[in-house]
Amino acid sequence: MASVGLLPKCALLVAIAALALALAGLCSRGTLTTFTAQSQNTGNTFTTASCFPGDTGFLNPTAHATDSGGDGNGFELGPTNAFADGGGKVYWADQGTDKIQRANLDGSSVQDLVTTGLAAPHHIALDVNGGKIYWADNSTVKIQRANLDGSSVQDLVTTGLAAPSGIDVDVNGGKVYWMDQGTDKIQRANLDGTSVEDLVTTGLIVSADIALDVAGGKMYWADAFAHKVQRANLDGSSVEDLITELPFPDGIALDVAAGKMYWTDPGSQEIQRANLDGSGVEALITTGLAAPIGIALDVAAGKMYWADGGAAKIQRANLDGSGVQDLVTTGLSYPTGIAVDGGYAINNDGAGDRHGYYDYGISVLSNCSVTGIEVRVDWWLDNTTGANSLGVELSWGGGTSWTAAKTDTTETTSEHTATFGGSTDTWGRAWTAAELSDANFRMRVTSNSDSSLRDFFLDWAPVKVYYGP
Repeated sequence: MASVGLLPKCALLVAIAALALALAGLCSRGTLTTFTAQSQNTGNTFTTASCFPGDTGFLNPTAHATDSGGDGNGFELGPTNAFADGGGKVYWADQGTDKIQRANLDGSSVQDLVTTGLAAPHHIALDVNGGKIYWADNSTVKIQRANLDGSSVQDLVTTGLAAPSGIDVDVNGGKVYWMDQGTDKIQRANLDGTSVEDLVTTGLIVSADIALDVAGGKMYWADAFAHKVQRANLDGSSVEDLITELPFPDGIALDVAAGKMYWTDPGSQEIQRANLDGSGVEALITTGLAAPIGIALDVAAGKMYWADGGAAKIQRANLDGSGVQDLVTTGLSYPTGIAVDGGYAINNDGAGDRHGYYDYGISVLSNCSVTGIEVRVDWWLDNTTGANSLGVELSWGGGTSWTAAKTDTTETTSEHTATFGGSTDTWGRAWTAAELSDANFRMRVTSNSDSSLRDFFLDWAPVKVYYGP
């Protein structure tokens, strides 16, 4: 066999030069052109119509709407909280700095919301669905509200007051309730401040804070100088003493589903709880407090939050008092009122209710095949009594037609993740790219229960689409 000799030096140099020119043709501004999944290079080098396997990752909805079924209002409280994972906020008023502020639930990213026009803001309340924060100011002698970001401050009630303190809202009933330490009254008005009513006008001394059990038709309050926790009907009738001989009760909050009320006592430097009828008093936190004032519950997360005016801190713990954490310890002077938006949507009395989420912004090339769709739903219940579940359906025609429902029957009172579908599950049909557009694609959740009183909580409802050649 004849042997192959080496290229002459001149020919080798020519070959190297040619290779360099070829490589230069593959470069653009010094970077080699590469293929990426589901994309086309439209430059001077490569163009491909191939579809590379991949997925969109979990995409968040940006729009929502209630659907037929049940009482017709779906996740009526904070429905947009299901747009993204987490996102809850803790809000507080500070009588020392004359500010209303908020932070993430872990205390990070503190924001000033209202910094002017305040003199002694006391307790606060939230209407998350309506996007409002309400407060009572002892010194400006006003009931006020603003958007949750602190914009558009409004005076609601400015006459007939002396030293308003505690405040709460009945969103569905369209009422704001407050206590006045100067007039010794409990009053309410429409959410816009009109139609003020006197509810309780006798027996109060220095009433501090108020909390509503709207479903039970009751309001609860702490009276610091009467040394009592009391309650009455929402119209002020049938006043009851629940707990007496307390040192100096101030803030109060309710866990109606568990039948518990919580209160702070800056006199005893404690946080306590009892049954809603006043029985079964428990001391939850008895050390490390200076002057706890406002208290708020995130029942679904199993947490209580409070403002300690004496220690100038925002803190939280588990509902049983364990696991105390400092959240905000700088920039405060005398924090008082506190409220929590847990960052989740709530469907009260949810049996049969449906709620749709859409505008996911799904983008898949028309030459790709959809190989699967995955839906993640983070949800839980107020109570696991009876048979309860959450169903998920998908629509390809703007809500006119739906896939068969997939159902999660796992029942928990704390958040859990349910996954529906997957990388090879097309929900019983072939999907086109056009059917995944914002104009056509919908995801719907249905709350199923054999109890008309069951409450459902929804924290996140993202969608992931898998595709391939």
